[in-house]
Amino acid sequence: MKRTFCWLVIIVLISGWLSLLSAEPVAKPSGFSSSVDTVQIGEIQQDPASYYSVAFEGVVTLGADIIDTARFKAYIQDGSGYGILLFNYDFTAAMVSVAQRGNLLGVTGTVTEYYGVTEITGVNLTLIDSSQAIPAPETLSTVELNDPRWDGTLIYTEAMVTDVYSTGADYNVNIDDGSGETLIRVWSTANIPMETFETGHWYSIIGVGSVYIDYDDDTTYQVLVGYLDDIAELDTTPVDTIPEDITLISQIQADPSAFHEVTVEGVVTLGANIIDTSYFKAYIQDTSGYGIMLFDFDNLPDMITKARRGNLVRVKGTVEEYNAVTEITDLTITLLDSNVALPNPDTVSTEDLNDPRWEGTFVYTQGEVVDLYSTGNAFNAHLDDGSGDVPLRAWGTTGIPQSVFDLEHWYSVLGVGSIYIDGSETTYQVLLGYEEDISEIDTLSPVTPTSEEVKLTVVPKTFAPSLGESYPVTVNIPREAEVVIRIYDIHGRLVKTLFDESTSGLISIEWDGKNDYARTLTSGVYLCHLEVKEIASGDVENKLAPITVGLPLK
Repeated sequence: MKRTFCWLVIIVLISGWLSLLSAEPVAKPSGFSSSVDTVQIGEIQQDPASYYSVAFEGVVTLGADIIDTARFKAYIQDGSGYGILLFNYDFTAAMVSVAQRGNLLGVTGTVTEYYGVTEITGVNLTLIDSSQAIPAPETLSTVELNDPRWDGTLIYTEAMVTDVYSTGADYNVNIDDGSGETLIRVWSTANIPMETFETGHWYSIIGVGSVYIDYDDDTTYQVLVGYLDDIAELDTTPVDTIPEDITLISQIQADPSAFHEVTVEGVVTLGANIIDTSYFKAYIQDTSGYGIMLFDFDNLPDMITKARRGNLVRVKGTVEEYNAVTEITDLTITLLDSNVALPNPDTVSTEDLNDPRWEGTFVYTQGEVVDLYSTGNAFNAHLDDGSGDVPLRAWGTTGIPQSVFDLEHWYSVLGVGSIYIDGSETTYQVLLGYEEDISEIDTLSPVTPTSEEVKLTVVPKTFAPSLGESYPVTVNIPREAEVVIRIYDIHGRLVKTLFDESTSGLISIEWDGKNDYARTLTSGVYLCHLEVKEIASGDVENKLAPITVGLPLK
């Protein structure tokens, strides 16, 4: 008898970035009272109203006495990828001493919201370790920084300074990477001289996201910079300067109603005559990381030739919305280059593909085929990595046979996000265009120590470490090599090193679902990475496989 389980995997997509939030408790910092909720910061930031007294651990990213010396203010971040403000009116020199960047702290306090900022007040701090690396910052465009999701979280951006101006003892810096402007806030207590920034110059910047709401209820999103060594002038502009007459696709997708006649430049990700031969339909994507559909009732041979996958094109046309799909119509297409590398696809879980953010954008996902059926001149394959399924849509014009998929087998796919509205029902889907973008993941084939092939084998199933379950990871190393097996979260952050030594043969590991600090990981999709460096030849080989951590519904 086959047993069926339901799994709760919470993966939240905010402003195009994946953030894993746990529905299960994390270990309570030692010595803290059982009367408080032990949580991760991501849980608090997602729903502050659900928490009052809390306990957690995290690394200080912006220390006390950096942005304020009259009150206690410091920022801390944990393994959820979120940060938060610690605030007290009353404080001691000992509190300031332990709340310095790179210190791992145990924190108890009260969740408070003040003018759009979630903070922990009435804080008690315990120093756990004073030699921690600060968390890897989120790399964001300037327009993406204008979002409440980044309040309290460490970020990295590269942009040009468009304005520098004093606000009394402090000053503001406006920056823009071409996607849209955001604000850098520098307090005098940070001791960063105003001449650090020059208008028209490009800089890389690390800081903490912040929300500021004034007494007129006007909201400003900003980045708090606290350390001079977090600012570096770039010798050259890190991206091609965008001509004044070129509009970024991200700007169009953010607010289609604000645009009419536009000119865009991008690489064709899904060519003309692939998903439709009656009309002209193709998808392009630009350096903003967003894509868009090109549509015309006239399907002219010259347009089809220019809109081949891998062509860099300049497109002039009119922005329109049709059934929630943003498209550019009335097209004039100019071929700028051919055989251009495709944009790097966004790696997204199957559940999170059910979101309008991915409409028109090049994406990559992995999962098991849980349903497969014909729809006349097309077919759908529902893919699920354990977080929730998404339909893959393959039109008959693609030439992709339905037989490329088998039920209950795992596949990796590349495609373009799409929205389909049927009456009042909205379906998010991934459009497939090319058979070579579909690969079966050979996760169930046997591994033998006699094989000459380096293999990484994981079982495509969800497991629940909170129930004491473990997860088998098996690798085959044919020759003596330096072998490292690591677990990364969906952001690419290292959470656990499972194995690191020189060996050969068959290696079998049972992973308990905990990170390097013996904390049970939150629900979500993780990546198991195998790196093998042969000692004799020096050759390096890498393998990657998804692992889904879940929580059973009770």
